[in-house]
Amino acid sequence: MEISGKTTIVPVGTQFANVGVAANVVTQIVSPATNQYGLVIRTCSLSGASSAIGLAVYADTSAPSGYGDGTKRVIFLGAAPPSDHFPYQVYLPPGYGVWLVTNGNGSINITYDVLDRLPTGL
Repeated sequence: MEISGKTTIVPVGTQFANVGVAANVVTQIVSPATNQYGLVIRTCSLSGASSAIGLAVYADTSAPSGYGDGTKRVIFLGAAPPSDHFPYQVYLPPGYGVWLVTNGNGSINITYDVLDRLPTGL
């Protein structure tokens, strides 16, 4: 949605998670089983303590083994401190979950919509 052709408005998702995470712990935000028809991450902001160097958001069919897992899809990698955010909305195909892994203490604040049917035109 645009206002005056200049500002893009992003709706807040109907689902949300505000989760604090410990260093080097894989934290599931959205289960792949929940995502039967796809999901759209609407907003996402991350913050890390001064001990954190990186915050990685993974989206895949199974969990990453830890920070820096190169076998899983990283959809966002932020440097901390203090905070960072997704610059745009992200669509995830059916069967993908979302995880956060940091190499220091941090948090994620995310809103998203789980779709109730497969989208057309993607």
